[in-house]
Amino acid sequence: MKFIIMKSLIFTMLLGLLAFNMKASSSYVIYLEGDIGICKEEYTGKVIKREKDHGALISYCLSLLNEQKGGKMTLAAGTYKIDRPLFIGKNIHVDGDGNATKLIFSGTKKVESALIIKEADGVKITNVSILNKDGNVDTGIIVDNSGSCNMKDLSVIGFPKYGIWMRNRTFLSTIDGCTLAGNQVSNIFLDSLRKDGRYGDFLPNIVSNNMIFGGGKGIESRNSLLVNIIGCSIYQTNGAGIHLHSVSNSILVSGCRTFQITGDAVLIEDTHELNVSSNIFCWHTGHGLSVKNASWGTISGNEFIDNGSYNPGVKNNSATFQEIDNDDHESKNGILLKNTMGYYVGGNAIFNWPVCPKMRYGIEEDEESDNNVIIGNNINYYQLDPVKSNGKGTVTGNNIGVGEVPYLTLQRLKDRTITNFSPKIIQSFETELTEKYIKLLSE
Repeated sequence: MKFIIMKSLIFTMLLGLLAFNMKASSSYVIYLEGDIGICKEEYTGKVIKREKDHGALISYCLSLLNEQKGGKMTLAAGTYKIDRPLFIGKNIHVDGDGNATKLIFSGTKKVESALIIKEADGVKITNVSILNKDGNVDTGIIVDNSGSCNMKDLSVIGFPKYGIWMRNRTFLSTIDGCTLAGNQVSNIFLDSLRKDGRYGDFLPNIVSNNMIFGGGKGIESRNSLLVNIIGCSIYQTNGAGIHLHSVSNSILVSGCRTFQITGDAVLIEDTHELNVSSNIFCWHTGHGLSVKNASWGTISGNEFIDNGSYNPGVKNNSATFQEIDNDDHESKNGILLKNTMGYYVGGNAIFNWPVCPKMRYGIEEDEESDNNVIIGNNINYYQLDPVKSNGKGTVTGNNIGVGEVPYLTLQRLKDRTITNFSPKIIQSFETELTEKYIKLLSE
């Protein structure tokens, strides 16, 4: 009899522990019925709260997950109107139904960010669209002093400052497969990801496979180390496609594409240990790659196309060179090195098509630079020289250059001379069409 009672007590205790663990790992689903938001437990289906204020309902659900030390909140398809920041705690996963789940942020008070992850490790935000309705919410997502966080398959659109702002020693985290558009200062901002972190110094982060268009800069890194920028496409930003500055050392840029950039495709300032390889940088009004005050770098296997493009702002291929008054146009270089030391620049194709003005130089190195290697580059359609090297101790060699005529045109000329060549149509990109598309995505 005692044995039966003991078994019953043990069984009851096990059921209690199981129920506690199920409660501690509960997941919640939020969905809309008309304007009313409903939060229910995912496994039991029990409705725990109804609320017309979508921001209050989501914040309530996040607070439950915080109490339980983590869990998942699924946001079903719908448009959620939110007037406050959402704070996401440790080990919480916020998931949606892709762009069908829209979080539209607005408010009467100025706030720093729509979603805030601060000193919270193991956070995931996936498959939601985060949109700005007015100018009172500065940034889409802030990840602050947090580790192992994953921003994946998000759309973050139209914020006055930044789309995603990863800052203050955040480590071992990723921004992957996201769409960032029309964020006015920078679409992605990596800020102070260096040393003195909670788990040591110099921990890496990854920015990969993102589609970025419109707004200010594409990807900006300030005082941030050990970042891999891989496979990102950056289109029609009003500022550098990629801007690394203020000691953002040991950065890899690989497999990326920039296109129709107003400014330099890539701008490097006061930043060392750079590797830029296997990218296509195309159609920019500034230099292809501008490096200033930097040491130790490799620029290899890239294409720099249509450097120093003149953008008249009309429909593409609708104006001729003769019709455009571009006397004030300042020609640019494929690559510019200023006060740069210990760089290897080799195996790059640097050229302009005949639908834009000539480059000034393919590669220009100033007299403050030292001990660089500039070899094996193929350079086409420039004003002055393929390579202008003024650095002390720099080695140049085996660079090929044809300045007068684009190779494509030369190939088509029967006698392969330059006497029959004269550029006619000038290319242009229409930023207003991109702005119109961003506005559509924001609705």
